Amino acid sequence: MGRRSKVIMYPTIPLNDEQKATHAIRLGYRAREIARYGIDSSSASDALAGTELGRMRLARVISQAQYWAGEHWSLVCHRHSAIMGYRLARPRGFNWEVGSRTTPEADLWVVSSVRDQWNRYHAALKKVNRLRPGVAQAVFALCINDLPQPERLVIYGLETLLSVGDGGISGPRRSL
Repeated sequence: MGRRSKVIMYPTIPLNDEQKATHAIRLGYRAREIARYGIDSSSASDALAGTELGRMRLARVISQAQYWAGEHWSLVCHRHSAIMGYRLARPRGFNWEVGSRTTPEADLWVVSSVRDQWNRYHAALKKVNRLRPGVAQAVFALCINDLPQPERLVIYGLETLLSVGDGGISGPRRSL
C-alpha cells in the first residue's frame, strides 16, 4: 500500500438558491466597480478585483512587483498593529508564519522582524512624503483602508516601498 497523502479533502457544499442569488449580486456589484478601471466584467470573480490595489493591478496601472510591494507593506502594517495593540480601520486576518518555531525566542524574533520592517518602510515613506506631500497618505489609504487614490501618488509610493524591499519582493511566498 502506498503512502497516505497529508492533504485533507473537503467536500464541496452545494449552495442553496439564496446563496447563489447573493453571490450573483456581489459579482454584479464588483463588475460595475471594476468597469471604471476599464477591466472586463469577466474578471469580477478574480480575487484581485476585490481590492483597490488588485484592481489597479488588473488594469495594468501598476506592475506585479509594485502590487507585491503594496501587499507586503499592508501585511507588515497589520502585523505591527497587532503587536503594538492598535486597530486599523479595515482589519484583515493575519498569520505569524513562524513555521515550527514555538519558543519565546521565536516570538521575539517575529516581533523584532516586524518592527524592523515597519521602521524601514515608515522611514522611506516619511522621506518621500517630504519631497512629494500626500504620497504616504495615498499609499496608506490604498493598501490599508482600500480607498481609491490618485494614480501618480500611488505609483510613486509603491516604487518607494519596492526600493526598500526585503531583498526582492517577488510574490506571495516571502519570509518574515
